Amino acid sequence: MITVRTGAYSMKPASLHRRILFPLLLCGGLLFALLFWYFSPFFSPGENRRFSAYVEERFHSEVTSSAITLHYTLADPASRGIAPGTASFGTVSIPDRTSYDALLQSVETTLTSFHRNRLSAENQITLDLLLYELDCEKMPGSTSLLAEPLGPSLGIQAQLPILLAEYPFRTQQDIADYLHLLQDLPRYFSDLIALEQEKSRQGVFQNDLAVDGIIHQCSAFLADADTPEIHLLHTVFQNKLQASSLFSEAERNLCLQTHEKLLTSCVFPAYRSLSDALSSLRGKGTQNAGGLSRQEGGLSYYAYLLRSRVGVDASPEELTRLLTQQLADQCAEMQIILDQNPSLSLSEQALVLPFSTPEEMLADLQNAVSEDFPVLSGIAYEVKTVDDSLKDFLSPAFYLTPPADINSPNSIYLNPADEMTGIELYSTLAHEAFPAICTRPSRSRAPTRF
Repeated sequence: MITVRTGAYSMKPASLHRRILFPLLLCGGLLFALLFWYFSPFFSPGENRRFSAYVEERFHSEVTSSAITLHYTLADPASRGIAPGTASFGTVSIPDRTSYDALLQSVETTLTSFHRNRLSAENQITLDLLLYELDCEKMPGSTSLLAEPLGPSLGIQAQLPILLAEYPFRTQQDIADYLHLLQDLPRYFSDLIALEQEKSRQGVFQNDLAVDGIIHQCSAFLADADTPEIHLLHTVFQNKLQASSLFSEAERNLCLQTHEKLLTSCVFPAYRSLSDALSSLRGKGTQNAGGLSRQEGGLSYYAYLLRSRVGVDASPEELTRLLTQQLADQCAEMQIILDQNPSLSLSEQALVLPFSTPEEMLADLQNAVSEDFPVLSGIAYEVKTVDDSLKDFLSPAFYLTPPADINSPNSIYLNPADEMTGIELYSTLAHEAFPAICTRPSRSRAPTRF
């Protein structure tokens, strides 16, 4: 038999073929398996990368639509590839159904191009949520002029002072963005005024009671306009600058001068313009007899709110029936338990709590909820009091969600106008802090709007 000799080794031809073919077959098999896995109808890394890129693009588009949104969503935008831009409040436009439908069609084309069964479980959930939101936005009520950005307590003009006062200064860019926002406020309020004027022309402007509340809130905010150095926004800005090591003393003084100038030239005039515009529209709105149900398109707008905000597909009538039945059943059950256990009846003395401060109540709540919720360690929070100029218009209490990438600070505001004490304050803190913080996701995404 012929043999092939190579140096000190000898190899038969058949053995040589096996030594060559086996690695080739192995590599070919691995390549086939890899290609099958990559293009499999059940999972595809390529499809997941394409979908993740789309979601990231959507996130960038939404979160950069307003400097307020960006700053309260991410503490470090650069970590998500977001470069600094000119800070603004974003735009307010009059809804246009035709152009919005065209935009929704484009979004639908993109979303339906993804093969759901090739996505990971997490991406499948995200796709389902985006498709659900798309269906909500297709509803007639999504572009209704009945949507109201202004209001005595929950309107934009009422919440802006708190959002601006709480605007954290982590970098010099943050301070520059904040000052740009003040400069942008007249333009932003001008957009809001144009929207309200169009609502008035369409017969869906606010009733006089709501208008009077907004005007009153603007007046309270402007109470210290003649002495800007003692205004809420300026004193808070000054305190934050003093606590910051980002600037020299000379630079701090320059920032303070710029801030005071922007208050008098931009912020205060913007609030006056808004108040004057609403005053001129007073008496031209609907009195809301019967609420949204009496407004043209009111029922479709309410159905849209119910589906998009609450996330349920049931009709208002069905939800009313279910809620009424649940309340009746629970009241009956409570009465049975109380009849069987009279000692459960609370006296006034039983409602007296051994806590005198919100901090003591929060410490007790944090321990009390540990049996039912995960123990959260290292949660830093601060209890703050609503300023006197805002107390008549803001909620009894509220919690400001921290940026998703650092989960701090957790600011809990209490409104002194409500004078809450005892069990009322305790239950309010439970709603705003613990266990409320325990049930909020540790990482959250900015709400998406098309």
